[in-house]
Amino acid sequence: MAPDPADLLGPDDERARALLDGYVAAFERSDVRLLELVLRADATLEATPFRDWQSGRGTCLHVLGTYVLGAPGRWRMLPTRANGHPAAAVYRRRADDVLRADGVVVLVPTAAGVARVVEFGDPALVAAFGFPDVLTP
Repeated sequence: MAPDPADLLGPDDERARALLDGYVAAFERSDVRLLELVLRADATLEATPFRDWQSGRGTCLHVLGTYVLGAPGRWRMLPTRANGHPAAAVYRRRADDVLRADGVVVLVPTAAGVARVVEFGDPALVAAFGFPDVLTP
């Protein structure tokens, strides 16, 4: 279910930034419990170019925890904005132990938590947002 427009947090709302910070920390630490604190009970998760999507916090947590998060340090995210929403440039650690661009994630924040997460799995988008292709220590 789409959030009520009155519940959406504005781009400069500190709560929206706190939700993004929590989402980023959860991924970087591979912490499903932290994700649980960030997502609304009716959250949805979409990832392009895949055609399916997940609905409900429990389902989203299961998918992310089982198939996506991996070990701590696998992911790194740099905060940004996309269309007025909190977003992050996403980097994934590859087999060569290098953090390489993976895409951009956009959050739809509300007062009750993140209502929707859309991950655009196109590494070229990271450069389009002005970030490097590879993160160095």
